[in-house]
Amino acid sequence: MRYTMVLRWNLFSMVLAFEVHGWPLELTLAANSSLLTNLTSYGVDISRCRSIKFQVKACEDHGFTITNSSGSGLMDVTIGGWSNTRSYLEGIGASAFPSTDGILSCDEYRSFWIDWNDQNFALGKGEVVGEEKVAEVQFPQSEEAAHMFLKRVNGTLPSNRIGEMFRSQFELVTGRGRFSDGLIEEKATTFVDCIDLCTDHRHCGMFSYNSELTLCVVFDRMASSFSMTSENGWKSWKMRYCNM
Repeated sequence: MRYTMVLRWNLFSMVLAFEVHGWPLELTLAANSSLLTNLTSYGVDISRCRSIKFQVKACEDHGFTITNSSGSGLMDVTIGGWSNTRSYLEGIGASAFPSTDGILSCDEYRSFWIDWNDQNFALGKGEVVGEEKVAEVQFPQSEEAAHMFLKRVNGTLPSNRIGEMFRSQFELVTGRGRFSDGLIEEKATTFVDCIDLCTDHRHCGMFSYNSELTLCVVFDRMASSFSMTSENGWKSWKMRYCNM
């Protein structure tokens, strides 16, 4: 089987979270993209997380911003700035300007991670959080990260993969109901096959399942508003891109 339940219960209604071989969110900024692209609109919710992994393909100037729930900036980051020779982290009353010559590549995706806790915000290279740290600055204890924005820097249009490659985490959405838009497919099938149906589609980021009807509905994270309708018999799961 291609999936591994994190919490192993036989009743589908008790499955709170699980991991599968799936797809990360892929986004490439376009020339008409806004200065800031809120990843929350694509289902990336960092409000309950403490770290996130991502990959970037760009010659230089990959930027992102972390804000709190009210939109106030907590951390501003540029990777591979100054012609791909330095990076920059700026927080509230703290900054770092490390030398990072050749950290980005025009031709291949490079892996990175960011980690924030009660005291520090760190940026690192590679796929293991905590290893190959590039820079670290103090993170205000009173603030909670809520949103992550991709940021256009000097007109650069990087390609991004958010989340781990081919390892996806899904969690149960609070409350009963199903997602309302962005439909990919609706099919009568088992809960296990519903998981497969979603992970087989490159843009599927969430699904809803009705055990009474044995009905599965999968949705496109690139086309959905992530709004839900309250309907009895339905439960829904959404991909989680970051680590708690």
